Amino acid sequence: MANISQENIVGLGMILFLLIKSRRSDLVFYGCLIQAIFTLIHVQLDLSVVYFRQYILLRFY
Repeated sequence: MANISQENIVGLGMILFLLIKSRRSDLVFYGCLIQAIFTLIHVQLDLSVVYFRQYILLRFY
């Protein structure tokens, strides 16, 4: 399992909240933003996080 700090979890939660509350046209932007954040902090994504993000993107399209 990747070592994820509490600050990163809170940040991800805020981003997911904004993603859910945003318009459909913003979902691609937020998806790329989430990917960029995980790339910057070098966190190996858990499969559940990846599938959850894909589920959100597919659900709103």
